[in-house]
Amino acid sequence: QFRRYQFDAVLAALRENVLVSFPTGLGKTLVGAVVMHNFLRWFPRSLVIFIAPTRPLVAQQLDAVVTSVPIARGDACLL
Repeated sequence: QFRRYQFDAVLAALRENVLVSFPTGLGKTLVGAVVMHNFLRWFPRSLVIFIAPTRPLVAQQLDAVVTSVPIARGDACLL
């Protein structure tokens, strides 16, 4: 279930650069996943790069994204 504050954050992120700062467990990953999915739908030949301080965190986020939105695991690359 998408909450209103998450929806508002997605809309803001689709319009301009934003920094999403929610407490743990309130949907930052979901917001990011929806934004990435929309950019990939709008620009299908583009790339989305997700950067985190550690490789395990990137892997964790990648797993969360592919279970949240229709982005195929095979379309992602963990560097």
